[in-house]
Amino acid sequence: MASSFAAVFFSSAFAACFAEVCTIPLDTAKVRLQLQKKAAQVATSGGGGGMLGTIMSITREEGVSALWNGIIPGLHRSMERHHPPPPPPMRLWRPPHRLV
Repeated sequence: MASSFAAVFFSSAFAACFAEVCTIPLDTAKVRLQLQKKAAQVATSGGGGGMLGTIMSITREEGVSALWNGIIPGLHRSMERHHPPPPPPMRLWRPPHRLV
């Protein structure tokens, strides 16, 4: 049975937003690591400066909610990019059936 366009649209939008909420802390830590490398800084707190150390440092210094900074633009981007294609155009003319 085919799903309706609205059901497919909303379920794909929900899945994309859920994925964004789950991965934004890792993306936040990745960006911080990239900025540290660009500025030639070495992370001294939080376990050596890797991904886990950066997450722990952000949590300790700014609070847990800082890991989700930038979630609103990410959700907008997810809604914009992750939607199903539009339904195919409706055919207005059908060929006649053969009567054999």
